[in-house]
Amino acid sequence: MTSHCLSVLRIVMTSAWILLFALAISEANFGMKRRSHKETRQAECKIPAEWSGDWVQHDTTQHTLRLDKSNFLASGKCIDSAANSDKEHTFVIEDAKDRCYRAFVIHEKHPNVLQYRKSMCLDKPQDSKLDPNKVRYQIESDSPTVLLIRVNATPERCPLQHQSYRFSYNRNHGECVSPPSRVDQCNQNNTKLLFRFQACADVIGTESSTEELTCIAGWRDGQHLYFIGKMIKKNAHIRNHNDASHYRCYIYQHDPEAKTTYIAESADATCYGVYSATEGSRVMKLHTVDSPPPQCSFPLYMLEKEKEKRPIWLKINKYNSAGDSKTNFIFNSTLRELTIKEDGDYDARAVCIQQMVGHNPDEINGTFSYVVEYQQKCETSFRCMTFHRRSEHVVELQIGSPAITVKEACYQPYYDKDSRTFDTLYRAAPRRCVLHGNSFKVVGKLQMPLDHCGTGHFSTLGCIHKSSMVFYTSCGSYKFNNHFVCYGHYRRGNSTYMIAEEEGKGTVCFAYTRESKYYTLKIYQDQCPRSHEPELEAHMRLQVLQNQNDCDNNLDTASRAAMASSATSQGVRKLLCLLSTLVLIMLR
Repeated sequence: MTSHCLSVLRIVMTSAWILLFALAISEANFGMKRRSHKETRQAECKIPAEWSGDWVQHDTTQHTLRLDKSNFLASGKCIDSAANSDKEHTFVIEDAKDRCYRAFVIHEKHPNVLQYRKSMCLDKPQDSKLDPNKVRYQIESDSPTVLLIRVNATPERCPLQHQSYRFSYNRNHGECVSPPSRVDQCNQNNTKLLFRFQACADVIGTESSTEELTCIAGWRDGQHLYFIGKMIKKNAHIRNHNDASHYRCYIYQHDPEAKTTYIAESADATCYGVYSATEGSRVMKLHTVDSPPPQCSFPLYMLEKEKEKRPIWLKINKYNSAGDSKTNFIFNSTLRELTIKEDGDYDARAVCIQQMVGHNPDEINGTFSYVVEYQQKCETSFRCMTFHRRSEHVVELQIGSPAITVKEACYQPYYDKDSRTFDTLYRAAPRRCVLHGNSFKVVGKLQMPLDHCGTGHFSTLGCIHKSSMVFYTSCGSYKFNNHFVCYGHYRRGNSTYMIAEEEGKGTVCFAYTRESKYYTLKIYQDQCPRSHEPELEAHMRLQVLQNQNDCDNNLDTASRAAMASSATSQGVRKLLCLLSTLVLIMLR
């Protein structure tokens, strides 16, 4: 019995050992497969899409560096990557030039700024496959960091809160305090600053210079606030705007109680040497210059009838269509501020500081003068603005020269009441044409670019509709027409002046006087005549015809086809607009 039990026990023990051995082998095989799968998964390079592109870095032989798989910062081919976090990734690079492997760890400080550290070269293994983790371990925690700055980065708001500052600066040779330097915000979204450095006779290394700073990134690291900017001297010849030598790193600190901002600047496109807001290659101490608050309002007649709309006026511009004028005058709802935009971009800003009461003898008819704080292209000054109301839809505007003080702005030599320099402004919406519903025949020689016939025989008919005018011209078998849209009119003396836009050519001023059944018509390119005669575009004599049907009777087939095509195009556009609206409603 005992012998039998021992035999059974031996069999059980042997079976258990066999089972344990089989389980061990299975686990080993599973682990190998799992590790093999893991290694296969890691052995690929994934660069965040938002990091791909061109970058610049300090002290590189190339102007730009490409960050992609095949050309990883001019170092080689990326073969492996791992995400440490959303903002930090590690990469393994095969360096074909040095025949080795390197590891990079990249951290995003800002979408426009990356920071990286890299390892020393690790020789390629002779008989075994590469272990990416072994390369990553070569990155030392105290290895130097390098900044990458995005090429053509979208500018960001600069950290300065006020419009203007006076400041002192120090290049480690002493503080340059007197005369004080000045810095101003340059544009409406505050992405550019203009620094005007003054030279101090008693401080070595100071010089007068004007430098423009474009801010492109900002972030916080511990207790320090950083930003990166491109600093370029004004009027300097720039060979390559992507040169890393233009970039600087800054640490700044605001002291609201003292109304002071401290800024430390690096010597190059790294953050080395800037340890605090008072330690750097160049340190600046900024003091707020308080701008006077708006103390007056521009004329009420500049407002739109619909109060919810912002008052927008356009300037006569020869080279652009009135419907899409390149120069917009935009008033805020309180009429205390005026923004002037050229080509859709911010160009100037005027804040109403003081109304010159009794300054103009024609104030009863709507002529008012104001002193404004005028900022244009980083230049801040005081100027005199005079508004002359000509009608509900047309205003003439005079702007004086830059003055240093409010008291000087509206007087000689900065402003001349009789100056011939002025701008004609009109509301940005088509208006009723003068004499609409009439048709005219040109009598005598046509002296204007409408005359495509040269010195040959021609005939021209003018038709005035509700908000448009058309001149139909025939020259033998050659026929053409010129279309104008009306934008407002006014009278002065015996003449009526009308702002009109010729399709595709720009805005002009029509001026006409009546003599019995005839009208004398002149067309001016840039301004309506005032105290002098501006450049004349055309001169003609018009005879009033009896009825509007004469226009229709004189329309040729080509003109009808052109008008029909235009009407069809407008119909198609309206239909497409309607369909788009319906689709948006359905999607909502």
